[in-house]
Amino acid sequence: IQPPKREPSKTLKTFGNDLNTDVTESIREEFTLITQGDFFQLKDLPCSYLIMNPPYGKRVKIEKDRKQFFKEIIEKITELSPKKAGIIIPEDVAGGFKNTRALAFNQNGIKVKFLVFEF
Repeated sequence: IQPPKREPSKTLKTFGNDLNTDVTESIREEFTLITQGDFFQLKDLPCSYLIMNPPYGKRVKIEKDRKQFFKEIIEKITELSPKKAGIIIPEDVAGGFKNTRALAFNQNGIKVKFLVFEF
């Protein structure tokens, strides 16, 4: 006897955003909704979960102090109020953020941590 087939009960709604138009165009088919713009200008999220991989200041430069930059990102995430959020942050600036879980790994030669926040 074979077990009954399980159908997913919900369709996963995915949202992507990037400043770079080339990036948003190249990933358009992978997401339910894709926008091009500044993360800090978002007024709300079209979904309950957020995963971010912002620039670290190596390949894509950051205009301000890295610790301050990531602090502002986490403040904006808190303001947007997702159920859960995950963000990849360089290991040297990841300390001091009150997160639920963390996973350290190496991304293209850069030591990073994936921090999870639950709200």
